Amino acid sequence: MQLSSVAALVVLASVFYLSFAAEQLPDKFYGTFKLEKSEKFEEYLVAKGYGWLMRKIILFASITKVFEKGTKPGTFRFKTLTSKKDVKADNIVFGEKFDSEGLDSHQHHVLFTYDPVKDVVTESRLKIGDQEKNSDVYYYHIDGDYLVLDMSWKDVHCKHYYKRV
Repeated sequence: MQLSSVAALVVLASVFYLSFAAEQLPDKFYGTFKLEKSEKFEEYLVAKGYGWLMRKIILFASITKVFEKGTKPGTFRFKTLTSKKDVKADNIVFGEKFDSEGLDSHQHHVLFTYDPVKDVVTESRLKIGDQEKNSDVYYYHIDGDYLVLDMSWKDVHCKHYYKRV
């Protein structure tokens, strides 16, 4: 009987640990990452409906992503810094939606999640008042010194490679 109790405690402790670990941003994501190269970004912008002039402005913009510890324990801060506009959010908790201004100057519902099995951080953004099907979903993972961002729209898959600085 004691062996089954010990086994139950081990299982319970493992579940608790995995639940807690999934709520924390892994240390390897913390840092500053500057966009170095992209794959199919212009095609992605065309699929999103951006006109020629706006695409050129976006393509020439300098973009930096920053993950930092949040000002409250167990949270993180996320920044997208560009030559045109900066977007920042603090005290982010995985699985908790919040509202934040986007690079398009509109307010968005934002949700960050972390999948410990795939080791991927997901950022979902929906412009307030827009339909759910229009959500932008961004997937971040670390590959060596790079933060890799994967995004898709209408069967166009794009990647950004941000070099750790």
